[in-house]
Amino acid sequence: MSSAVEIRKDLYWVGALDPKLRIFDVVMTTPFGTSYNSFLLRGSKMTVLFETVKEQFYDEFEQRLNGILKEGEKIDMFVLNHTEPDHSGALGRLLDRFPDAQVVATGAAHSNLEHIAHRKYNKVPVTPLTKPIDIGGYTLKFIIAPFLHWPDTMFTYVEEAKTVITCDFLGSHYCFDGVVDDAMTEEQTRDYVVAAKGYYDPIFGPFKQQSLAGLAHLAKLSFDVVCCSHGPVLRSGIERIVQLYKAWSTVPALKERVVVAYVSAYQYTRMMANEIGESLKRAGVEHELYDLVDRPVADAMADIEQSRGLLLGTPTILSDALPQIWQIVTSLNPIIHKDHVVGVFGSYGWSGEATKNIAQRLTQLRFKMPVEPLAVRFKPSKEVLAKVDEWATAYATAFKGQTVPAK
Repeated sequence: MSSAVEIRKDLYWVGALDPKLRIFDVVMTTPFGTSYNSFLLRGSKMTVLFETVKEQFYDEFEQRLNGILKEGEKIDMFVLNHTEPDHSGALGRLLDRFPDAQVVATGAAHSNLEHIAHRKYNKVPVTPLTKPIDIGGYTLKFIIAPFLHWPDTMFTYVEEAKTVITCDFLGSHYCFDGVVDDAMTEEQTRDYVVAAKGYYDPIFGPFKQQSLAGLAHLAKLSFDVVCCSHGPVLRSGIERIVQLYKAWSTVPALKERVVVAYVSAYQYTRMMANEIGESLKRAGVEHELYDLVDRPVADAMADIEQSRGLLLGTPTILSDALPQIWQIVTSLNPIIHKDHVVGVFGSYGWSGEATKNIAQRLTQLRFKMPVEPLAVRFKPSKEVLAKVDEWATAYATAFKGQTVPAK
């Protein structure tokens, strides 16, 4: 398919399809490919382009543009609701062709574009005070929506066309050559929902509160078309995806519970973990011990996602922590897990770097760590286990929101 697709009168899809894409942004699998959606709206005063495409798809993109632009017609305005390179990558070449066009975007977006387009251009910064822009028969109203999913994001609402352009929000990595969702079969719709969840989790999962705020913005508008930047244009399935995003973004509060996840080579770190468990029990703190030699890391991570407390135990082998503990640490995120209260403990024989290394990374992730890492040399004695109990009790006190007594 090489031609533009009419979405409604004066509004056209002119994006690019990427059906063979299987990995997006390094970390996302895309079994259904994706699309880079761009939209042209023709007013009587101005012709506007919303979003561009990934730079590698410029030729396909330009072919669609040429097919819809009338002889002598130029693009007067580019509206970039978000500046990730898969939506802004082609802007530089477009500015070479239409150097007098205005570029409408948030201040954060313009800051990004300076380092993406590497060209001077006519900036129109959007602020909360920006008035709607009349392009002749249509007005563009801008709604700043930060962290959906970058700080630069906004939506554009075209009331006369009953259309909202949301960039990544409500999108999906689903390549559909019919472009609009009401042309999808039942089987395609099922695959699309799977793709939408796989898209939501890494992109909007870290920004659940912002996603709910975005839905609240949209609830105030009257529209029957959503032009998102990936996946099909939404017409028949708007309510379905809105409800899915609402469900995915609504999460229960974290449990007042501590996950104690550890590995132990000679059972010395296990002795510490068991003592910590008893201390938490005496302090009235719900907890669960995970020996990651016997239990899958995935099970511990599932519990960590729901629990507010996390204690990690590891011996030191070859000057570092064990892979299972690093697997957990590299799965943690300062945005998603920002409310967790953490601590580190472990036994060592030679040098004892493991607890320091893990604690350093948790500090870099900005977690609350009310107690210093606890490292014990070889097998803990009764006296040392008493210190482990003291350490765990101090952690439990802080976990419950109380002040830890000074030593």
